Amino acid sequence: MSQSQPLNPADPFSTPFIVADDGPLGINAIKFTCLLIDVETVHQNRFIDVGLLSEALSVDGMDPGEKATVPCVFRSFFGLSPSDPIAKGNVAMVVEFRPDFVPWRIRRKSRFMTLRASDGNLYWYPQPYSRLPATQH
Repeated sequence: MSQSQPLNPADPFSTPFIVADDGPLGINAIKFTCLLIDVETVHQNRFIDVGLLSEALSVDGMDPGEKATVPCVFRSFFGLSPSDPIAKGNVAMVVEFRPDFVPWRIRRKSRFMTLRASDGNLYWYPQPYSRLPATQH
């Protein structure tokens, strides 16, 4: 899982996340969840430990080397206005899948936090998921 460039630099949630099947096997029954660990807007709307699972974020399968673009549908899910920009963000993109020839599902989490760049906009940067405080796992 990696982040791409934002489609709208003023909105960090316009950034698509990229999931790649870098393993030797294809993967099946893929479900994506955007987990809002701690997201706050400029107007103090705060979202903590909210998982956004959408059927639109599901893929039947991917072959080795294939990639999928996954948005985090945060704004549209909560009906937030663009006039309430994000002040800070800490999210995890969760991918659940079943590899070819394996009967069980695997879950992978990638965490991203916003940092303000010199242009004044917030951008996502990878952070270790294992370093979250125990109350936020």
